[in-house]
Amino acid sequence: MTARMVEAVSNPLVDCLGHPSGRLLLKREPYEFDVEAVIAAVAEHGTMIEINGSPRRRDLNEHHARMAAEAGVMICVNTDAHRISTLENMVFGVATARRAGLTKEQVANTRPWRSFNALRKKNRSLGRGRRRRGRPPRWGSRAKPLHLVPAPGSRAGPPRRARARRGA
Repeated sequence: MTARMVEAVSNPLVDCLGHPSGRLLLKREPYEFDVEAVIAAVAEHGTMIEINGSPRRRDLNEHHARMAAEAGVMICVNTDAHRISTLENMVFGVATARRAGLTKEQVANTRPWRSFNALRKKNRSLGRGRRRRGRPPRWGSRAKPLHLVPAPGSRAGPPRRARARRGA
């Protein structure tokens, strides 16, 4: 598994290594891998590494997160949210980052979008990249705000646009 992860983080299209141990509490044991070698590869290739806030994962632990930060690796704290109700998992990810003694400068997703976007491999190697002036991608020709909490009775997801009818 160490060789797979080292190969993955060296890929120029991989910006962040997510839940590296792969463990699911009470369901799946963590992968056997050399944490030091993976962190060294992550640091060498400028890849970020994730602290996953899911209470079912607890992946990256505070010891490994501290080790990664000391090696100069940027950490992303994420929720593993697959639905709106699990966005609250961020408190667990932040708690792990605090136990690791991380500062906001060591956590990539504490930054504004432009600063975070500059950390991505594609944008470091191509200047600003293909995206418009470092802005987040749009869903259509005009950007609309994304509301994280949908109105009661509505479906979650990106905003949808009504199509204009021809010849009405």
